[in-house]
Parts: sequence; C-alpha cells; structure tokens
Amino acid sequence: MNLIVDVGNTRAKYSVFSNGEEIYATTSAHDSSALKIDRLFSDYPQIQKAIVSSVRKDTAELVMLLNNKISTIELDHSTPIPLKIGYKTPDTLGADRIATAIGANKLFPDEELLVIDMGTAITIDYIGRKGEFLGGNISPGVSLRFNSLNQLTHKLPLEKLEEETPAIGQATAEAIRGGVQEGIKNEILGYIHNFMKVNPAGLTILTGGDAIFFAKIIKYPIFVVCNLAMIGLHTILEYNAEDD
Repeated sequence: MNLIVDVGNTRAKYSVFSNGEEIYATTSAHDSSALKIDRLFSDYPQIQKAIVSSVRKDTAELVMLLNNKISTIELDHSTPIPLKIGYKTPDTLGADRIATAIGANKLFPDEELLVIDMGTAITIDYIGRKGEFLGGNISPGVSLRFNSLNQLTHKLPLEKLEEETPAIGQATAEAIRGGVQEGIKNEILGYIHNFMKVNPAGLTILTGGDAIFFAKIIKYPIFVVCNLAMIGLHTILEYNAEDD
C-alpha cells in the first residue's frame, strides 16, 4: 500500500493506492498536512512507501515527517522516472508537469499526447509516442486571471466560474467571466486544433481542478482524468521500487 502526496499551489492532495488502484483520495490546506498524514497512517497502517511532489518550497517538514515513518521519495529532476525528458532545463521542470506526463503515458502508452493541466496555472505539455516529454507551455489559470483583474484594477469585482455565462457580456460581471472563460476555452481549442493538425490520431487529456468545467464547454473529443498526477506519482514510486 502506497501513499501519494501532491502539494499544489493552493492545496495538498493525498491518495492511497493498493494493488495499483487508488482506494482513497482527499485534500487539505497546507497548514494541516501533519494532521492529515497522521490520520492517514491511522486509517491505513499497511502503508509502506510514499512519494511527495511539490510546487512549493516549504515541504521539508512534511518530507521529514514521512521519512520518520516510512521510505519516502521526494520527486525532483534527479529522481529516476519511466519517461525521457526532452527539455533544455530539466532542473526547472515542475514536479507537477513530470507527474501528469508520466500518468498520461501510463494510461495511453505509444500515443502522441497533449496534456492540459488546469490548476492554479494551466500547463500544456506534449508527450511523444516513444515515451518522451517534448516540452510545453505555462499560462495563468482561472483563479489567477480572476484575481489579477480584481487586485490589479481599482473597480473590477472578483468573479468566479459560472456555466451560464454568455460569450458576450452585457454587464461587467458577465464581461469578466466571459473574458476569462472564453479566453481559456479558445486557448485550449487553439492548442488542440494545432496539435491535431500535426497528430491526427493524437489524444488530448484534460486534468486538474477546472478540467471538468472546461470539458463541458469546449465540446471536443477529449479524455478527462482528474487524478492524472496521482497516477503518475504512483507510477514513479513503483518504478523506483523495482530498482531497490
């Protein structure tokens, strides 16, 4: 039984895997990680190995806590992984992007893949059919766009996603939501369109907290795998266990 911890910009996610399957998943605020870890070990005393992925710099205490309990891997650019990295600066490649790429390659091997992770930031990454991370782009996610409009202007209110938002706003709130939602929708569609022109048989995978919302409104044949990073992290953990 394995514990997977993915520390994101906004929250930390935890999954327990048994026999290759995710049997439990939860989230918490960053300041309650220690309590969450203790509860997980109480509920699942069979946990033997763990892996931690983080986009933050303040996870040393969490990793130490886990290392005091069980063998723990902290994912970074030097961790052995079952994927070739074709990236000029692998030491700057985010653990979240590595994890989602490996998760996608695990679920869809031997395919050309476009992976769009819709979290605090939106990452757009490409995986070749021979199992190589080819690179990608990063842009602001939903919350960053809404917050920047609110915080960096004097009068614009803070809005949030809403499915019934018209494409053309007729009030300021609608205009903000439409600008953010239509902008992201068209951004995603642009990436998919360009990807499919080059790879007609390629597959597109959406993941991350806002994936389901945008999968509904872009109306395009895609796969939605919300726990893609956790699958990828578990794959890395098992890959390193084989080398022990």
